[in-house]
Amino acid sequence: MKTKFILIFLLIFTFLLSSCDIQMNDGELYPDHQELLTDEFDFNNSDMRISFEEAGLKNLFIRDVSASVLVEEKLYGQVFLLGDDRFGSDRFVADHYLVLVTVDKVFVKDLGGPAYSGKIELCDFDGDGDSEILLHETTSITGGAGGYYSAVFDFNDGEFIKLFASPESKHFDTGFEIEILENNEFLIKNRFTQYSEAFVLNDRSEDYYKKWWYDENGVPINDRELWVDSFLKFKPVDIDNDGVYEIQTRQYTSLIGHSDFIGEAISILKYNNKVKAFEVIEAEFIPDNN
Repeated sequence: MKTKFILIFLLIFTFLLSSCDIQMNDGELYPDHQELLTDEFDFNNSDMRISFEEAGLKNLFIRDVSASVLVEEKLYGQVFLLGDDRFGSDRFVADHYLVLVTVDKVFVKDLGGPAYSGKIELCDFDGDGDSEILLHETTSITGGAGGYYSAVFDFNDGEFIKLFASPESKHFDTGFEIEILENNEFLIKNRFTQYSEAFVLNDRSEDYYKKWWYDENGVPINDRELWVDSFLKFKPVDIDNDGVYEIQTRQYTSLIGHSDFIGEAISILKYNNKVKAFEVIEAEFIPDNN
């Protein structure tokens, strides 16, 4: 009889616990289950904040993030481009950090700053089967088409190894040169490829040519270098569909001064494993004929 009474009491007690809106756990109350207010809403990565106290990083926002990919042999990870908006809460200007999150470790690289924007893309550029990290940051918003920092990092043995870097100043030479021809023509050439093309700037006046490009006898004056800016575009492309990516770039070009825009220089960069460097393998020029 006593055993039956204990069993009945336990059944009643269990039923009461399961039917309560708020449960007990070591004397603390659990709140109610959180019901959804909506199943869809607008989201900005900047609204989410991340801190890595061990690295001394606090309250970083997500500028960009990748999917989980193979970054090294047998090692998968997700790459974040994080921003520290120490210049203001509008997140327009920020210092950037490159962060790789694996199953049990986090690896961080300080990219410095400031930068106005940033983007990462993960592709295999060197043909080893894992992904490298392409980074493209806007570092200036004045002059020409702005200033940019472009880089490619390989992750190896716990470190971010820089395979390529082209800063706003002293940027990577893509080999474009210019020559003044007769009859108001320009000849654009690339010394790394066989590319060359003549063109005319249709929106320039006759005085423009006479003042800058021909002497009193009408002979072309070739004493100016082509001004080629940093990469305003820097994106992965697989031009031969072999799974190993190249990089397509675009550069603002000018002659007399920075405002004398004459067109965009386009190049394809490919990583050469023998020399451990990116090289120009294709070139093209689109003149400004607006």
